[in-house]
Amino acid sequence: MRPPIKVTLIYLTVGYIWILFSDQFLLLLFEGIEVEAYAIIQSYKGFFFVTVTALMLFLLTNHYHRSISANVKKLEIHNRDFDREAIHLSQANRNLEQFSYVISHDLQEPVQVLRLTLRQLIRKYEAVLDEKGVQYLRNAEKSTVDMREIINKMYNYYEVSAYLSDEVSTVDLNVLMEDIRRWNARLIQKKKGVFTWDKLPLIRVNQNRLFRLFEILVRNSFLYSDENTRPTVRVSCSEQEQYLVFSVKDNGPGIPEDLQSHIFVLFSPDKDGDLTGRSSGLAIVHKIVTGLDGQISFTSSPETGTTFTIYLPKSLLQTPQNDQ
Repeated sequence: MRPPIKVTLIYLTVGYIWILFSDQFLLLLFEGIEVEAYAIIQSYKGFFFVTVTALMLFLLTNHYHRSISANVKKLEIHNRDFDREAIHLSQANRNLEQFSYVISHDLQEPVQVLRLTLRQLIRKYEAVLDEKGVQYLRNAEKSTVDMREIINKMYNYYEVSAYLSDEVSTVDLNVLMEDIRRWNARLIQKKKGVFTWDKLPLIRVNQNRLFRLFEILVRNSFLYSDENTRPTVRVSCSEQEQYLVFSVKDNGPGIPEDLQSHIFVLFSPDKDGDLTGRSSGLAIVHKIVTGLDGQISFTSSPETGTTFTIYLPKSLLQTPQNDQ
């Protein structure tokens, strides 16, 4: 039973008992007493009732206050424990990322040496080995190429932590899109593609984060475009109550349905089962968006292409207040 209901029921019970039986008790106790004296006794009775009920209410409320205080202290202890665990978890995550970053960096050189060694073996002994032996060496060399690419993807993924700093500046997204177009000029020209954007706002954010985010999405749109269609990519922005909503839309062949559930997972296989596909880039995009307290979703079909929708906090929008 909830404490307020319990206190109310106790108060009502005592009050009803007092009203029903106190007068009869006084009449029996002071039978034949004068009216004036009886009135005085009734006044004392009222004072007594008020005093008793006040004392009872004090005891009950004090009991529940102590109970609430004890629960609050327990909650504070749990919160402190939670904060400590959160700090430890955050530190462990940073250590893991640093470890993965260093390992992926250090693994690149021995893999490269192994690849070059295998290539030299093929060149030097191709005429001596039989066809099967040469094929074994070629397969091994290809595996080192794939391994190096996977290591590079992992290196790039953990390197993005460097872009999640608190250093912010006013970023003109229109200028940023122009930088992205110049950065991918050769690819866009090769694909005979078109890259456009609507009028975009100024926002307060780390510029490196935003460049990496949109550059990956734009580059992927052209890189995986339909060979029989002139690729077009358009970036637009709208405002909702709490979010700036960016969309990156292309007219490509879409993302296969069997891959859509895990495209933001690092090293998820592409349609050919290759672990070095575009997913690592999208994993970086997802990491940057969540690092900005945002969200990302997409729609994709062979008929309409793919549209990535990015929700970033509206508080990032450039205003006279946050410019100071």
